[in-house]
Amino acid sequence: MRILKKDFGIGYFGLFIIILIILVSGGAYAHFVLSDLSNKNELISSELDTLEQRYESTSASLEDKEEALTIKQQREEDLSTQYSEVRTAKENLEEENSRLSLSLEEANKEKAKFKSDLDKANNKIDDLEDDIKTLEDAIDALEAQLTE
Repeated sequence: MRILKKDFGIGYFGLFIIILIILVSGGAYAHFVLSDLSNKNELISSELDTLEQRYESTSASLEDKEEALTIKQQREEDLSTQYSEVRTAKENLEEENSRLSLSLEEANKEKAKFKSDLDKANNKIDDLEDDIKTLEDAIDALEAQLTE
């Protein structure tokens, strides 16, 4: 029995050693796995921080671009309004220019007609003055005959 007790104690001791080895190796494995997970967590955390910084800078950039786009759209609307006003004014000026050109043409025709009439009247006056001179010469000649 003693041998059996001695073998039994050695068996317990061996079992205790085996359990101890399993626990130590399990703890070492758990430590390895947890340290690997911790390293991966730190790496992912730094990547997340980098992505967050990139997101914030991209977001700020997009806000700036949106503001610039809003300003450009406002300018475009203003320029469109101004263009419409200028185009309307141009059309009105072209119509007025057309009317004034026609009025100028009519005035030039009337001026030419008046000039022609004036030239005819001047010619008639010259003819009449010539007739008056001829008649005055005739009167002078008749008076000279009467006095003779």
